[in-house]
Amino acid sequence: MLANLEGYSEYKVRWAWADGKLEPGFTAVVRVKNEARSLPWALPPLFEAVRRVVLIDNGSTDGTSDVAGKVAEEVDASDRLYLAQAIPFLNVEAYDLYLKGRYWWAKRSDESFEKSIRFFEQAVARDPNYALPWVGLSDAFRLLAFYGVAPPEPFLLRARAAAERAQALDPALAEASYSLADTLYQVDGDWDGADREFRRAIALNSNYSTGRQWYSNYLSLVGDWEGAFREIQAARHLARRREGRLGTRGIAAALLRVFAG
Repeated sequence: MLANLEGYSEYKVRWAWADGKLEPGFTAVVRVKNEARSLPWALPPLFEAVRRVVLIDNGSTDGTSDVAGKVAEEVDASDRLYLAQAIPFLNVEAYDLYLKGRYWWAKRSDESFEKSIRFFEQAVARDPNYALPWVGLSDAFRLLAFYGVAPPEPFLLRARAAAERAQALDPALAEASYSLADTLYQVDGDWDGADREFRRAIALNSNYSTGRQWYSNYLSLVGDWEGAFREIQAARHLARRREGRLGTRGIAAALLRVFAG
């Protein structure tokens, strides 16, 4: 175990090899705050030294995450950079349950959505004030409605309530805003409110590929084809292996046909 400056046991790092087999190559985990000016010279040698870089943005206000993404692109390492918001490790068990929920959520099936909900609910039970599992619940309920497992309205109402709870707990959490935006027009028909919430989410974190995909879906529904194409391209560019599959590539193809005439 590796201690930390905060002195909290929950922040201690457990070496990955303690749990068994590793993939080849090292991963660097860097937690930063307001380091936009230093990243252009600090990140390139790091990419040369390790296979992948996990950059945890601890509430920066200077565009640190955006700069990291640009630097990675410049050195042809976009696929080796993983961006994350600072995680409040108030309850490590809750975080572990949340990750398990996301694992099943990303599999995109009726059974996997139900499993993901069980894990998200367990995470909320362990720590009701932890916002991310509430976001997970919102996303799972919304996709259950989309996949037509049952009448959609009850799931959509629960999705909105979970997203609102997440945003109330952590107003700066971009994932909460993306999820809330996606429910506003589906539940309330509040198209203008959804657009404002999507824009707010992007201002908080423009590097969340799944959220940018959802914004593309929204823009295609309101007839903003150019905007929808821009967002689906951004989503595809930002997509990481650890995130949910990008399930609407057909939208991008259709939009390409539109612009091709």
